[in-house]
Amino acid sequence: MHKFKIAKLVRDKIAERMIANENAAYRKLNDKEFINKLKKKILEEANELLPVEDKGKIVKELADIQEIIDTLVKALKSSKQKLKSMQKKENKKSGSFKKRFYIKTTELADDHPWIDYYLANPDKYPKIKKTK
Repeated sequence: MHKFKIAKLVRDKIAERMIANENAAYRKLNDKEFINKLKKKILEEANELLPVEDKGKIVKELADIQEIIDTLVKALKSSKQKLKSMQKKENKKSGSFKKRFYIKTTELADDHPWIDYYLANPDKYPKIKKTK
């Protein structure tokens, strides 16, 4: 007999099969835990999406991510309409991704309004050493 650690949120039918056929130990999550595990699940699914190149498989992975988003919206007692409204508001403020801009580097003066933000997040925005 082999025992494996799973320690993650799984889809209902998969969990039901595991409980019925694999002697799986489980518990039901409270609201706060559920929301937290859904947020982690989005990252898990996004990481699975990254290496996929086949368009059909990409769409399948996107469907998994959309399922998590839909469930998270419900768990937060919000709605798809509210989500769509916030998306439109963010697009109006910051734009979308339609123009496909990819910023490689940026240079800021010491008094630039964003300098403190970049310096405070070195893991996300590493400072490039100047070369001569």
